[in-house]
Amino acid sequence: MANNKESSSFFQTSVGEKRGIPPMRLKRSQSARPRQPGIIPNTHTPRLPPAHNTPYSLVTPAKTTVKQDKIQGMGELEVMAERHTTDTTSSETNYYTRSSSSSASPAMPVSLSPLQHPVQQKRTSLKRPKSAAVTRGRERVKMKAAKKDTMMVPEEIEKEESEMEEFPPLLLDCFKTKAVLAKRVNHVLTPSERIGSHMTPFSYLVRIPPRFPHGRQAYSILPRILNPHTHVILRPNRNPEMRIVLVTRLLRRHYRLWCLSQSISASRSSRRSLSLSSTNTSTSLSSRPRLSPAGMKVVKELHLQEVLKKQQERAKREAAKARKRGKTIKAGGRRHVQEVTKYREASELCGLEEQLEQQKAARARLPHPSPQDLARFSHYLTQGIQDHHITAPPHNLLKVVTLDVDKMVLRNIRFRLVVSELVEELRACYLQGVRVAILRYSLLCPAVRNRVKISVAPVVQEPLVIRAPVPWHQSFITGAHHCYHNLFTLNHILSAIDTIWEERFSNLRFVDLGALVECEEKAVPTPEALEAAVRTHCAQTRVVLLQKWLPAVARIFGEQVESWRTLVPTDAGESLRQVKRFFSAVRSRMSLQLRSLVLASISDFRDSLIRHKAGNYYEGEYMEESFLERGVLEVSVGVESGGVIFCPPLQHTHHRLLACLDAIVEHNQRLPRVEQLLFPEMSKRRLYLHAVSGEEEAVEAVRQEVSNLFQSNAPGPTTYVTLYAQYTHLLDDNTRTRVHTFIENCGVLKEGKKLLAMLRQLGGEAVQLRDYVPLGLILLNCQHVNHLLQKEVKELTTAILDYFVLRNKEHDKDICRSFDDMSTKLSQVTDVTAEIVELSNYLHICSSQTMTQLLQEIQNATDRLMFLLQFGRVPEDQVQLINRMYAWPHKIHEDFRLAEARLSHKRDLKETALKARVAAFEKTLQVYQKELEEVRGRDNFIMKEIRVDTMKRNVELLDRLTSQLHQAKEELQGINEEQSLLSWEMTKFPLLQAMVTLKEPYDQLWHTTYDFHQKYERWYNGPFMGLDAEAICEEVEAMWKTMYKLTKTFLDQVGSRRVAEYVKERIEKFRQHVPVLQCICNPGLRERHWKQLGEHLGMELNLTPETSLSDMIEAGLPSIQRKLEEISHAASKEFSLEKALEKMKGEWASVVFEFKPWRETGVSVLAAVDDIQVLLDEHTQKVQTMRGSPYVKPFEAEIRSWEEKLLSMQDILDAWIKCQVTWLYLEPIFSSEDIMKQMPVEGRKFTRVDATWRQLMKTAVTDPHALVATQQPNMLPRLHECNRLLEEIQKGLNDYLEKKRLFFPRFFFLSNDELLEILSETKDPQRVQPHLRKCFEGISRLHFSPQQEIEGMISAEGELVQFSNRVIPSKARGLVERWLVEVEDMMVQSVQDAAVRAVENQPLTPHHQWITQWPSQVVLAVSQIIWTTEITAILTKGGDLKEYLKGCVGRIQEVVGLVRGKLDQGTRLTMGALIVTYVHGRDVVDELVQRGVVGVKDFSWVCQLRYYWVNELIKVSMMLTTLDYGYEYLGNTSRLVITPLTDRCFRTLMGALKLYLGGSPEGPAGTGKTETCKDLAKAVAKQCIIFNCSDGLDHKAMAKFFKGLAQSGAWACFDEFNRIQLEVLSVVGQQIRTIQAAVARRAPRFVFQGADLVLNPTCAIFITMNPG
Repeated sequence: MANNKESSSFFQTSVGEKRGIPPMRLKRSQSARPRQPGIIPNTHTPRLPPAHNTPYSLVTPAKTTVKQDKIQGMGELEVMAERHTTDTTSSETNYYTRSSSSSASPAMPVSLSPLQHPVQQKRTSLKRPKSAAVTRGRERVKMKAAKKDTMMVPEEIEKEESEMEEFPPLLLDCFKTKAVLAKRVNHVLTPSERIGSHMTPFSYLVRIPPRFPHGRQAYSILPRILNPHTHVILRPNRNPEMRIVLVTRLLRRHYRLWCLSQSISASRSSRRSLSLSSTNTSTSLSSRPRLSPAGMKVVKELHLQEVLKKQQERAKREAAKARKRGKTIKAGGRRHVQEVTKYREASELCGLEEQLEQQKAARARLPHPSPQDLARFSHYLTQGIQDHHITAPPHNLLKVVTLDVDKMVLRNIRFRLVVSELVEELRACYLQGVRVAILRYSLLCPAVRNRVKISVAPVVQEPLVIRAPVPWHQSFITGAHHCYHNLFTLNHILSAIDTIWEERFSNLRFVDLGALVECEEKAVPTPEALEAAVRTHCAQTRVVLLQKWLPAVARIFGEQVESWRTLVPTDAGESLRQVKRFFSAVRSRMSLQLRSLVLASISDFRDSLIRHKAGNYYEGEYMEESFLERGVLEVSVGVESGGVIFCPPLQHTHHRLLACLDAIVEHNQRLPRVEQLLFPEMSKRRLYLHAVSGEEEAVEAVRQEVSNLFQSNAPGPTTYVTLYAQYTHLLDDNTRTRVHTFIENCGVLKEGKKLLAMLRQLGGEAVQLRDYVPLGLILLNCQHVNHLLQKEVKELTTAILDYFVLRNKEHDKDICRSFDDMSTKLSQVTDVTAEIVELSNYLHICSSQTMTQLLQEIQNATDRLMFLLQFGRVPEDQVQLINRMYAWPHKIHEDFRLAEARLSHKRDLKETALKARVAAFEKTLQVYQKELEEVRGRDNFIMKEIRVDTMKRNVELLDRLTSQLHQAKEELQGINEEQSLLSWEMTKFPLLQAMVTLKEPYDQLWHTTYDFHQKYERWYNGPFMGLDAEAICEEVEAMWKTMYKLTKTFLDQVGSRRVAEYVKERIEKFRQHVPVLQCICNPGLRERHWKQLGEHLGMELNLTPETSLSDMIEAGLPSIQRKLEEISHAASKEFSLEKALEKMKGEWASVVFEFKPWRETGVSVLAAVDDIQVLLDEHTQKVQTMRGSPYVKPFEAEIRSWEEKLLSMQDILDAWIKCQVTWLYLEPIFSSEDIMKQMPVEGRKFTRVDATWRQLMKTAVTDPHALVATQQPNMLPRLHECNRLLEEIQKGLNDYLEKKRLFFPRFFFLSNDELLEILSETKDPQRVQPHLRKCFEGISRLHFSPQQEIEGMISAEGELVQFSNRVIPSKARGLVERWLVEVEDMMVQSVQDAAVRAVENQPLTPHHQWITQWPSQVVLAVSQIIWTTEITAILTKGGDLKEYLKGCVGRIQEVVGLVRGKLDQGTRLTMGALIVTYVHGRDVVDELVQRGVVGVKDFSWVCQLRYYWVNELIKVSMMLTTLDYGYEYLGNTSRLVITPLTDRCFRTLMGALKLYLGGSPEGPAGTGKTETCKDLAKAVAKQCIIFNCSDGLDHKAMAKFFKGLAQSGAWACFDEFNRIQLEVLSVVGQQIRTIQAAVARRAPRFVFQGADLVLNPTCAIFITMNPG
């Protein structure tokens, strides 16, 4: 009441008149009072009669009125009490809670009212006492109201209607008085906030803080009213005047100071003027506040000195400003510019009499209401505003009122009735006060006054102020002052902003649903088109807001600059607080208007879909009559992988529908405030209006409603597409494959007819399918699938017909071609017997066989032609071909007849010619026989008369006879072939074979005789140098054998036998000299050998090039035949040794070392020396063999020298290669400046080696021949020195690498070469990338920023995980191991942080979105945590595992549905691993259900692998073993399918880890032993290194691996452990035992192989062994 009165009086001031009165805004809303369903509130509440004779009075209603309102008010007070209990957890603003939220707008849509979702709350402990009288009064009122409602008669209804015409309704029945919106969606405002709410973001500044220096009881009057020891009997009286008297008496008795101040104030009242002139205004403003001594004592008592001092200083500043500005009066018009009235505390106290005088004077100045105004005002006050129009009282009202009352009084049974009556009075006061405030606020608007016919409202009866030392006085002054300067709700600018919005933009929406959804002329949009159109409309609306609304608001500021100019400071350094708050209020008002636009747009969008709320589910056959409503979205049906799918998928359509809502919300973001238009210099600042966010409850509710609506419309399309299941064989290409197979296999006509019949039936069904299927919200577009089916049927039908057309054409062509071939071949004319016979046989086959086959083919062609004619598919170009085919049988018979006559005539002619040919051949043979007889007749040879010309003539005669007989054989063969063709008996002609046999001996005789005669002279008398003795020996032996056989053959022919014997004797005589010829023709004979022969002959043998065999025989060589053979044999051996040595030297002369440049060092290195090494080994062995020969003496020194050269070359080459290998290994290392700095001693040694090496290689490259390159001075000693230095360098290098590995233990898993490559390139962190997989199992590469800072890690599958913090390699100053340690720590921290965020966001994010937001490893781990937590909760609280099992199945189906959609490769891998995990979880739950597990300690549950979330860390438990989650990043990998055997292996291995031991899974090869160990490591996020053992391993290599394992905490699985040799295996076992013992005693460090290592106790060792 007080607030409303102050507001009313405020508009009577000059400032209030200047600011203006905003029109009353009444919006449709729901009641703040939650009602039970099914109960209709009584809108006819009892009318309140006036308390006095006057029609209006600001006093409390009478007691009878209170009782009448008691029943309806009890429920509201109970609601107040209920809300009080939940006030501590709500976000509402109360008098004792500070709130920084901004105020809300004066309007709110119905659908988004915060009271749509009432919350059931508990009742407060402070309840209204109930008495019998109250209960009886409540029952009586109920009965009267019911009776009144049931006894309504037509006369009363007519009377009520006439009364409505006389008194127009002030408010509509369905309206409530809500002047402003809630500060938050779920906030219920206090009455003062509803009627005159401020618009500043600092709402707590307008609250009166409950600070009482001496406690509440010291300043409370109520205890003294109720306390019987006050010696004043005060009964609760409802008369306000009487109450003032009672309160005054109490104050005079207990507060002497108050009495003194009242008397002083009364004495000065006569001297004070009631009004001040304009000239005195500035003086009064600048005057110093004066207080009476009593007032000063009050100030001191209440500790208000500082407040008073500030007020004085403020008054001085205002006075100075007023003097500076002055007053301006212009001619031509009176425009009075004066200072804005500032609130100032009264300088002197005012008494009761003076206040009464002031009220009387003020009433005299105001217009008086007429009796009609008073009557209508009273009517509207009592009957125009019903209780249901009024919002329920604040929930903390009862609490605030009773704060000053002792709790013992409230609980005292004696005051129960009094308290009950006071509560009823409180409610009645509240209702009456709100009615007065509503009516008076409404009458401030001229339009409302005209409508209700009230010209002047009754004057407000000002309360009489009794100044007393109350502690809240200064707080009230401060609050009133603050409201005066910060309450901008009634400013003209805000009113104009509201007017512009109502007139021009209140009907604006972000989406024109009429053009999008409800327009019948336009096609139903697809989800993408709908979203695009919504975004387009939203963009257009945003343009309207930016280009029209904001400029219009900005113009208001320009037009009404006087309304806000005074808020802007004119002097530099003045505070901008007021103007900032004013623009904050403007921003709040515009933000609320924008909010109403967004929420109305969202509501309209929902309403456009609500007509399809019934869904589209149907059973049986589809009936289009059931879905007559126009659809909103068009979803196409497509084909993929042979199945029918939705394009886009229904889930995608769902997302697009929700995206429309998101588009509306997005486009209201980042709208600039009006300051950016008014002040261009602020355009760069990010000043935006408060926008509606997508996370708000109202938006989420609409989203959920749209989702539910879509879900109800999803079954229809799914059911309809099952219709296409019968056409799957057409869509998945099975029918096409069948048709193609039929065509490729040249199917027969019968099968083709069946296929065509089936396709024609399918085509007819496809034509009848609906292209567009209305299904409520969704319009199913099946046009593509239907056209695809029709097209498929048409194509397959065409393919079959084309096949038969083509096949018919080809067959017809083949038939015609066969007839053409027969006709062409039979018409050939030839004189060759073979061809004539062939044609005769061909004619017979054609007439008997071929013709029958062709006639059958013609019959088949006729069947195909009839089939094609049935479908009308006979091309015109085949008609002529078909006619030719049918004409050929008649024509071919005529060709047969002509060919038969022609061939018969040719055969007769050939037989006659053959007879003549046989007779001529017989005559020719007789001539040849005579010539042969002539040769045989020459038998009277005399040996002395055989001359060379005779031998030559006989040889020529025999050669001619041989040629003639050969021609005769060929002629005989031709005659026999022709006789065979004509079916004659072949003639043998034996005379020809006899002649050949008789001629053969004579031919051999004379040819051998003639050849020996010619060669004998050359062999015997010619020079023996150059003769091939071996070939001569073989030829002589062949001649002798021939002649020996001929002497046996010519026994009966004397002459021929004599010739043979004669030649035989000559050959035998020459045979005796052949051994001598072989010896003297030996190529190994040297001068020393001929000297030896001369010594044995006793004469000197002088050899010349003309020396012949006859000369050697004459010299007597046959006499020393034995010595000659010995010397010749020795010469042969020596010759072979000499040739071998020459061959070796010749081969080495061409051997050249191959050199190739080594990188960019400027030096070359040896390449491909394997062939040289093989050749060197081979020749060394061969030379050593030659040295042991007895025939080596003539060149022994030469062979020894060659052997030494080869051995020296071997030593040089070995040292050279050894030096080169080591140099190549060390050169890249020591070419790094970092290595040289860290290893100075080894660097200097390598510099010496490098200089020597370069000099040797430079000389060798100059002449690369092997014999020359290995002869450098002191080459071998220099190489030995280099190798010695290189060994020392390697030892120092190994020590250096050991230090690096000890700093970063994962370096133990890299080879020396890989580690050195990393260390030698410290300036480039990218060089580490190829080796990361050996250090980190899941990291394939690191993600570097352009500044070479590491921002994340990337797996081999492409999954990127951002680091929690950046790793800067440059800070390590070239030490790779240091920033790699940081990478390792950041990997663990990043995975851990991701797990924490994933656990926090899992309840807040939909499951399908949550899966894709986090790394795969985190998703799997957190899913296991949730699974374990949920089962533990069920087992602990006794829940139903069967219901949870259903949930597990549903979760699996959800993920499977996502997998069937379009996913990227990484997400698909995550889904696969997640399905494996979910399936195992479902199996475990099923097992728990079957075994009836009811507790968390049951073994069936304890034996499972469980994940727990403890202090933001993951713990993995199984049986009695609990391991910390390792947080090793393992990438996006698949998971092993868990079988019962896998579970048993996990339990065994986890038990071994509990005992600080390792595990050894046993089983056949390929059963998954290694993968089980690796999957267990994945389950606990540990790096697991698989080490394949072999028999070549030694204990040093294993010790190196164990060092890295023990320090890094990784796991290792040694595969095929039994392949290690026994002597090595014993040492390896001792090494493993050392590590396990250190882990068991929890030692921080331990000694391993002489090295002191830091132990990471999470390391573990497993082995596997294959049988055999």
